[in-house]
Amino acid sequence: MEGSGWKRGLTALVVLICLIASVKYIDMSATVDRLYDENEALRLEVRNQMSELMSHQRDHYELLKAYAATLPAPVEADTNELSVLVEQLADGDYVVQREKDGSFRYCRVPEGYLTNRLDRYCNTVYEPAQLVDADGNLFTEVGESYSNWVVRQDCIVGIGFSIGFINRDGGLTGAPLDFPDDFSQFVKAFFVRS
Repeated sequence: MEGSGWKRGLTALVVLICLIASVKYIDMSATVDRLYDENEALRLEVRNQMSELMSHQRDHYELLKAYAATLPAPVEADTNELSVLVEQLADGDYVVQREKDGSFRYCRVPEGYLTNRLDRYCNTVYEPAQLVDADGNLFTEVGESYSNWVVRQDCIVGIGFSIGFINRDGGLTGAPLDFPDDFSQFVKAFFVRS
């Protein structure tokens, strides 16, 4: 009989441990369910905010295009040499676009909102871009192959899709930088006529 009391005590202890583990498991399951629901709600909120942001960006670009369309039409450059064109445009702020045939068009940026916006883009410090050639070598300088340019009295900016350079010494090359996509859209908007 003494042995059976010991067995009963051990059985009661095992049942108690199982009962505590079951309660903890149920509590953890409820916590996991709650965290899953919170995660899904956050994911939905992020998706909605991204959709709203993209809608605002489209609206902003369309507004910028409409505003730029009220400006004088782009001027055809009388040279196919970017360095010559830059010298000709030394009296203000200009945006330049290289056409597929190698010719250039340019627009003077009027004082006010557009030049203020251009100031913000040109005076921001951007992260260096990590551009690698086919052999795996890192580009330290990029240059005249870009199709969009900003020519200002204090700097020259070459703009690719989201990469470009800013040269404050008047040169047509510079270290590659990561630009925001809207910088390129801002410059391209001058050349889109609705």
